[in-house]
Amino acid sequence: MGFIEFEAAGKRVLERFPGLKHAIKRVYQVVSVTTSRDKARTEGDITCVSLDDGYEYFYGYYDKSPWDATDRYMICIRVRQTYKSVAPQVPGTVCLIDTEENNKLIEVGSTHSWNVQQSCMAQWMGPDFMSHLIYNDFRDGKYCSVVFDVEKMVEEKVLPLPIYDVARDGSFALSLDFNRLHRMRPGYGYANQQDRTKGILCPDECCIWKMEINTGKVVELFKYTDFAAFEPDETMNRAEHKVNHLMISPNGKRFMVLHRWFDKGRKHTRLVTVNVDRTEMYNLSDDVFVSHCFWKNDQEILSFLRKKETGDHYYLMKDKTKEFRLLWPRLRTDGHCSYSPDRSMVITDSYPNRKRMAFVYVCTEEQEQPVRIAKIFSPFKYDNDCRCDLHPRWNREGNKVCIDSVHEGKRGLYVIPVKKKDVPPVPAPKPEVVKGKYKVAYVITQCKNSGPMNQTLNIIKNLERTMFQPIVVTLFQEDLGNSVVQRYLDVVPEFYCLNMSKIDSIVTGKKKLAAFLEIIKPDLIHGLGMPPYTMSLGYKEAVHLVTLRNYCYQDYPDKYGKQLGTLLAYKDMTLIQKQINRGEAFVTCSKSLSKIYSEKYGMKFAFIRNGIDIDKYEYANADKKATMKEQLGLSCNKYIILYTGQFIDRKNQGFAIEGILKSSHADDICMILMGDGPNLAGLREKYADDKRVMFTGNITNVNEYLQAGDLYVSASKSEGMPNGVLEAMASGLPVLLSDIPQHLEVLEIQKGYGFSYKQDDQRDFIGQFDSLLDRDLYKMGAIASRAAKEELSASQMSKHYQELYLRLIKKQAYRL
Repeated sequence: MGFIEFEAAGKRVLERFPGLKHAIKRVYQVVSVTTSRDKARTEGDITCVSLDDGYEYFYGYYDKSPWDATDRYMICIRVRQTYKSVAPQVPGTVCLIDTEENNKLIEVGSTHSWNVQQSCMAQWMGPDFMSHLIYNDFRDGKYCSVVFDVEKMVEEKVLPLPIYDVARDGSFALSLDFNRLHRMRPGYGYANQQDRTKGILCPDECCIWKMEINTGKVVELFKYTDFAAFEPDETMNRAEHKVNHLMISPNGKRFMVLHRWFDKGRKHTRLVTVNVDRTEMYNLSDDVFVSHCFWKNDQEILSFLRKKETGDHYYLMKDKTKEFRLLWPRLRTDGHCSYSPDRSMVITDSYPNRKRMAFVYVCTEEQEQPVRIAKIFSPFKYDNDCRCDLHPRWNREGNKVCIDSVHEGKRGLYVIPVKKKDVPPVPAPKPEVVKGKYKVAYVITQCKNSGPMNQTLNIIKNLERTMFQPIVVTLFQEDLGNSVVQRYLDVVPEFYCLNMSKIDSIVTGKKKLAAFLEIIKPDLIHGLGMPPYTMSLGYKEAVHLVTLRNYCYQDYPDKYGKQLGTLLAYKDMTLIQKQINRGEAFVTCSKSLSKIYSEKYGMKFAFIRNGIDIDKYEYANADKKATMKEQLGLSCNKYIILYTGQFIDRKNQGFAIEGILKSSHADDICMILMGDGPNLAGLREKYADDKRVMFTGNITNVNEYLQAGDLYVSASKSEGMPNGVLEAMASGLPVLLSDIPQHLEVLEIQKGYGFSYKQDDQRDFIGQFDSLLDRDLYKMGAIASRAAKEELSASQMSKHYQELYLRLIKKQAYRL
């Protein structure tokens, strides 16, 4: 374990004991500084721009620029001292530094509400970012904000609330509860007033306000209880809540906020985004830890946070989706990140390490390794809540940053130049990987109408063909008239069948497949299931990948019988562990499936959720449903309940049929079950005389039935990521699902399109079914369709696979 991992583990262990954490940290750092041979206070091209006159100078937070639009004037605050109190109640002076007049200091006004982390929130106002600035103050017993006219050098107006962030067009600002923030997070709020919500875990009072700049009109946006009621977590019930770090999107339509709650000393944080008009609230990241964030543009947010599958890193996330990219995997330390004005570079920093050294880094999204441009020592006098974070901020041109630093014994404002040539180009791998056609071989046992086959086809259909050349290899003999084969032939020019028998595959299959792969020379082999993956390992010149679509110890005994299934599961798990030890990659088709492997075996797998062909599974409104019912000969006076999939034990269709026929709506339904499998014949025979239940077998127009349906039901005992459910949602169907992890994952993507019930609990199933049919199914179906299109499209899935392919191919190139 390296120092970074060691320190991170220590922080997590001591998280609930802040006093002990600070004491141990101090001893650890004193020993490290004392024994260090490096006595340099700074490294890098660092220039002080504040005066050496006995005062302390600083700007504040990292997400705003102290420079005006001309890059001539810089905002700063001048104070007596900043190392004894996080929010002194002595006034500070808001100033401008004229960088073209020998850093001449110009006094603007006084502020009585400031703190050591964010100052008084002084910032230039749009849209011109040069004629006006705004800062917070405390006057006549109330917090306020002051608009200052820089051209006339006069105070223009006083607004009734302190500001946290201002929209870029200067039309409005957002404010929050600075008193509660000060009590719960010293250094970020103000100390002028007592927190009247003290002792209340989750106040039913406003915590975020919107204020118009021109009129001073104030609108209450959210209460603490609004956040606690939004996608609640059981840890919230006993916890104390707060909100912090409001940031408005560049177009001024949305903002982000960190919702934090403290449960028995443990801090939970989630990143929430929402429209300024209170609509479309979205839980963007909710894996316990979220730190500093920044809007790259109106759709993407950069943040240092935790993903359970991949840990604490910088991630670039797409708003209102679950899409994200991990950036700079070696940069494992939290910092204050922001994009340059042209979005070509990112500046960030670190907290002081064990030797009290903090660093400034410049990065690009393409670069795996950030470039360090400065190293700064932080004296022990400035520590814990009174620490001096560097908070690097860009100038308007994007060729320099400023930081707050105490390496010379007091807070000062410093400037560091940044040149694009300082960021080296992305190094070429060995051998060189250039843009072109990488051959990806999809090895398949046999083409069958199944979810995994459809998902693989979805990946291939959305491949970027200037980058990837798909090749499909099937092992067993194929009927070229098979509809699945035809669908593949429509999109894959190279389709090969090795025509093995099952005996051949066992005896000589691995050798035959390796010989064929030697001919086509793929760069990456994606196996459809463990048997093709296992056989493909005989060819060692390519990257190997398999998508795990089930938990084998649960799926195999059901499919092959208890004894054989358990033996096969053991065999596959042994191989997986062996390949992991060799550094090979695996991916699962759902987050919940990755969690199962992690909790049971400590195996950390990335996940890429299954995707739906949005063009095929189109949303059907009320008129379209009526048309499709008529076209398929279905009654418009009945609720059409649908299911599609394999008829095997773990799908549990019989349970769903029995429950529906016992419901209070039993006489008003028509249940249609599509698909094939070993259990189909028995179910057909059992319900042969019941006109309310219909079995279609394998059909090619499943999408038409989904468009005619009213509700989709799945009673599965186990899934990877349920394709039938996703296709139903895309078609506009609400869903009723057993409460297995994969179903719950689907229901948690967004809210309002389905219910779950306790698995194998018939009474709960019937109750939820009856309740659903009494709801507005059209409205729920519209929500389901929107969720599927936004979060679960085949194009999004394929994009994630292509990104993974490139990473694995690059990794293999370095090995060779």
